[in-house]
Amino acid sequence: FVTFLKLANVPVPSGLVLDGRDISYIFDSSIAVSGKPEESIKAADNYTFFYYRGPVLMAARQGSLKAHFITHSGFGHEAPVTHNPPLVFNVEVDPQERLPVTGKQYESFIA
Repeated sequence: FVTFLKLANVPVPSGLVLDGRDISYIFDSSIAVSGKPEESIKAADNYTFFYYRGPVLMAARQGSLKAHFITHSGFGHEAPVTHNPPLVFNVEVDPQERLPVTGKQYESFIA
């Protein structure tokens, strides 16, 4: 909620306690974390996003790499598929997530 307020340039109402965190710098690198855009980009690269489907952790992303622990095609009747080890994709190079990362890049991300 705090992120959308920031992106809409709307101040947080006074007296309102929110448990969210402003991560607008991840979506817009011109928004600085500490007044320094280069720190915003570095912070975005180190921030981890968690992807849930209901209470189930499906994937996590840090920087350009995204790990899928469970995949499920759409919302149909197919059963979810668990991946152990997880499938890892470089979403900047492969935004369709078709070619899993292997080798040293995979090992360093999983470690």
